[in-house]
Amino acid sequence: MRGSDAYERWLDGAREADYSAHFNEMLQDLPLPKPIGVAPMDTVRAAIEKMNGHRVGCVLIGVEGVVSGIFTERDVMQRVILAGPNALERPVADFMTREPLCLLGTDRVVHALNAMVEGGYRHVPVLDRRGWSIGVFGMRSFVGYITDLHPEPILNAPPPGQHYAAQREGA
Repeated sequence: MRGSDAYERWLDGAREADYSAHFNEMLQDLPLPKPIGVAPMDTVRAAIEKMNGHRVGCVLIGVEGVVSGIFTERDVMQRVILAGPNALERPVADFMTREPLCLLGTDRVVHALNAMVEGGYRHVPVLDRRGWSIGVFGMRSFVGYITDLHPEPILNAPPPGQHYAAQREGA
């Protein structure tokens, strides 16, 4: 059997209602990564070390769970590197994105995806009703969510350019 046959069957059998149900799930019901935070006066170096240590693409900036900014890998590439050799010792607040778009845990996956596409974001902080951060919805979160919903066609897909898997899974 060709590796893409299972995927094609899944596509043929999928109905729009199935997609709607998946995309209408609330963000608070997903296994979102715990928000990693730093204080505005922490150094850029400390923020990057925290991102690397937790293997995440962003840290939230704020005090006591209230988000005032976000600092991402993109900020490192577009702002920090261009700021010169002492940039790593400057406060992360100098390079963060202030007042980032945040969503509530009761918002839907479809709202997060729309915000990410429209705004060009890779990470969106998710807040509870008090305004405290409860997680970060990012592209990795979304890919994991879709993979959990449909593991077989995704995890068993052949590599690009190959029409069949080189070996059966588990062989």
